[in-house]
Amino acid sequence: MPLKGSPGLLYYNEGGDMDWWAWFGSAIRSIPIERLLIPPRDRTKEAINFLASLQEAETQKEPPKEQKTAVTPETSVGVAPGGSSGVITREGVDAERLAWQDGIIRGELWLLEGHLKNKCIGCGGDLECCFKHCQNIVAAARETQSMTTDPLYQETVSVIESVQPFVLPADIKAEKYVTYYPPMAVKVSKVRTQFDKRVMAQVREPVTLEEAKKIASEEAARKVEEKWQSLEKKSAG
Repeated sequence: MPLKGSPGLLYYNEGGDMDWWAWFGSAIRSIPIERLLIPPRDRTKEAINFLASLQEAETQKEPPKEQKTAVTPETSVGVAPGGSSGVITREGVDAERLAWQDGIIRGELWLLEGHLKNKCIGCGGDLECCFKHCQNIVAAARETQSMTTDPLYQETVSVIESVQPFVLPADIKAEKYVTYYPPMAVKVSKVRTQFDKRVMAQVREPVTLEEAKKIASEEAARKVEEKWQSLEKKSAG
C-alpha cells in the first residue's frame, strides 16, 4: 500500500482498495491532447527522400564519364579525291577544264599586275581597267572554287579583294593611293607566279616519231593481252 502523501494515494479509495478508474483518468490526462486527436507523423517518406538526396549529391561529386562517339567519315556525293595532296575535285570536272580556268585567271592577273606597275593609268581615259580586272579575277576564282577545294583560288580571291577598294576610277584619277600600287603589284605577282607554274607544267613537249611508235606499240600490246585474257576466261568457263 503506498505511503500517505505519495502520488499513488490518488489511486486508492477510502477503503484502501485500488481505484482503477482514477488511475486510468490520470493516465489519459497525462497524454497530450494532440496525440489523441492527430495520428503520429509518418516519416518513412521523408527518410527515403533524404537518402535519395544524399545519393544524388555523391553522384554529382563524381566527374562525368567521357562518352566516346564513333566518328564515321563523311563521303561527299559526286566528289572525286585529289590524291595525296588532299585536294578534292568535283566529279565531272577534268584537268582540261581546270587548266582553262587557270588560263583565264592567269591572263587577268598579268594585266592587273602590269596596270598596277603603271599606276593604273595606262588603260584609257575612264581608268576602269584595274577595277574590271579585279572583278574578272575574283569571279573566275570563285567559279573555280565550286569545282575544287584547291586553296590557291581562295588565296587569289583574298589578295585581289584587298586590292580592289584602292583602284576605283575616281581614286586613280585623284592619285589618292598611287604609292600603294607598287607593293600591290608585288602581291599580285606572287599569286600570278603560281598560276604560271601550273600552266607551264601542262605544256608538253612535241612527241617525236620514235616516241609515237613506242606509245602505239605499247597500246596495241595491251589490247592484245586484254583480248587474250578474255578468250581464255570464256574457254575455261
